[in-house]
Amino acid sequence: MSTTGETAAIPRGEGRSNWWLRLADPAENVLAVVLLAPATLLLLLIIAYPIGRLIYTGFQAHSLTSGLPSQFIGLGNFQAMLDDPVFWETAWNTVMITLITVPGALVAGLILALMANLPFAVKWPVRMSLLIPWAMPLPFVGLIFAWFFHSQYGIVNDVLSRVGCQP
Repeated sequence: MSTTGETAAIPRGEGRSNWWLRLADPAENVLAVVLLAPATLLLLLIIAYPIGRLIYTGFQAHSLTSGLPSQFIGLGNFQAMLDDPVFWETAWNTVMITLITVPGALVAGLILALMANLPFAVKWPVRMSLLIPWAMPLPFVGLIFAWFFHSQYGIVNDVLSRVGCQP
């Protein structure tokens, strides 16, 4: 490295490509696999299983009210979906909501972030307006759980008293 601040160029083939294959110790490769395996399995459980289940059930005919077992119908569900005008209306509404809300949220967030860094004396109202939506869900969750488990009019207490348990 020179004193002028320039960095030396790395020659082609040295340190640029396949650096992960040239680890000094093979035990580091084993350690990397052992450390990454739980996260990989969790991702497969959270992502791959629901997607596979979704694809499987997409080819089945289910009746939630008749109690009959599902049966394979192939692409029938997808054909019915494509023929349904409600599907196309819903798809159009989804596209419109996405095209409006994503850029709108991006622009509003950018404006608020720039306002929070403006050099004026009283920045706290802008910064508070940015922090309140982040901080408010926890108190609301606490209020909802307090309502669920209230000893006089809570939902859990009501369900327990209806099945014959003491409140």
